[in-house]
This record gives sequence, structure tokens and C-alpha cells, in this order.
Amino acid sequence: EMATVVMRIDKVETSFNVGQKAVIEELAALKQLEAHVTTTCEQSTSDVKNYIYRCKREIFAVTEKEAQIVRERIKGPLPSHGNYTFDFYVENFKQLVMSEKEVDSLPWHINELKSAVKGYVAFNKNGLMEVCLLCARHPREVGLEPRSGITLKVKAKVCDIYKKMLPDISVGEKTWVVKENCVPRNTGYGVKLGRIACDQLLIKGYGDIEGYWFGSILVRFEVTTV
Repeated sequence: EMATVVMRIDKVETSFNVGQKAVIEELAALKQLEAHVTTTCEQSTSDVKNYIYRCKREIFAVTEKEAQIVRERIKGPLPSHGNYTFDFYVENFKQLVMSEKEVDSLPWHINELKSAVKGYVAFNKNGLMEVCLLCARHPREVGLEPRSGITLKVKAKVCDIYKKMLPDISVGEKTWVVKENCVPRNTGYGVKLGRIACDQLLIKGYGDIEGYWFGSILVRFEVTTV
């Protein structure tokens, strides 16, 4: 009988140890899950904060630019110099590769056109980035007369203005006759300058080595009025 009691005690102890081990493992798993959830929430919060910051920055930039144009117009007619350089920083480039997402730049004013244009890039699942220059407004949606008759020579390239020894990469060059009355409803209108393989940019170090904010690459548009 004593042996039977001892065996039962051993079984109870074994069951207790197994149960205790299971509880410890479950607690460890819960702690890992908690850490993962905390990290994910912190990352999501950080992403939202960065997005809000960028939106605020863009709103302030556009407001200041428009105010500057108004101030210059009050002084007199704006000069028509015919040559413009527009910089489009495409943020979080590595995350956009193969994402099938589209990104627009801030609007850029062209005095000869008496209107604005904007840069546009579209990523596809094949790892290509398409670069375009588009009209920055839909005249009829804002109740203004369409602007037409201006011809623009447009070049686009990916470049490194910090001179980190990265080569300029040409995207394309086109001549564009701007006709705002041809802008389709609820869509973009402009000129496609070309496509570029994102992996070729990544291999050369673009999106990292330059040191632009938010992991950006710089697409530079050089525009000449004809």
C-alpha cells in the first residue's frame, strides 16, 4: 500500500511539473505576443505621425508658394524665363517598389502656361517605375478657363544632388503640347517620359546612400517652354 501511495504521489508530482511547464510556456508565448503587439502598435503610431507630418509640410509648402506668387504678381507681371527645374522627392522608395501605388508631387507653377503641372510616378508589380508630367488641376472642376497652346520640352532624370558619387539616370525626354481642355474627367492628363527598373536604382544605392529624408529618391524635371 505504501508503494502504491508513493507511485500516486510521483504521478501527481509529474502531472504538476508538466502542467507547470505548460503554464510557463504559455506565459512566455503571451509575453512574446504582447511584445509583438506593442512593437506593431508603436510602428503604426510612428507611421501615422510621419504621414501627418508630411501632409502638414506639404500644405505649408504649397501655401507659402502660392503666397509668394501672389506677392510677386502684386508687384507686377511675373518674368517669363522659359526654363524651369522641378524636384520631386519620392518618399519611402524601397517600400513602393512592386507596390502598384501612385505618387504625385506638389504642384509647380509655369508662368507662360498661367497654370501648374505636377510630377507623377506609378509603380507596377514587375518592378518598374513610370514617370510622367501631368496637368496639376482640372480647370472645369475648379471653375476656371482651360489653358492651352503652350509647348513644353520635358526631361526627367533620377539624380543625387548631395554628390555621393551616384550616377544620374535619364528617364526620358518628350515634347508636350499642353491642352487643359483635353483633361479627362477625374483622371490625369500629361506626357509619359519613360519607365525605369527599380532594381537598377537600388543596386546603385538610390533610396539609401543619398541621405534624403524618408528614404526618398529625387526625380528631377527640367522643363523648357517653346
